[in-house]
Amino acid sequence: MRPVAVIGLGKTPFGAFPDRDLRSLAVEAGNKCLENGQVRASQVEAFYLGNFAGPAFVGQNHLAPYIGQVLGFEGIPSTRFEAACASGGTAFFHAWAAVAAGIYDSSWWPASRR
Repeated sequence: MRPVAVIGLGKTPFGAFPDRDLRSLAVEAGNKCLENGQVRASQVEAFYLGNFAGPAFVGQNHLAPYIGQVLGFEGIPSTRFEAACASGGTAFFHAWAAVAAGIYDSSWWPASRR
């Protein structure tokens, strides 16, 4: 296993936003992460999304490609993980493991590595 670095972070404010949908919030956080890490979408080789109950709450099963497309991730694997309250941590673990194992040089959780 090789070392892995998290080089960018992005988040939205915490709260209820009745005028926003899940996609707009995720894209806002994703764009902030890419900007913070000084990474272009074209440099990302895989996208891992953690989401609890997206299908039940917003009626969208295919969240990773749905959000990744707006972020500019084209032609890369886009995977949604659901593990109840551990969904984000599970997605992060898989992104970290893929980079550490040398499968990818840059994955996004919003964790990216060049």
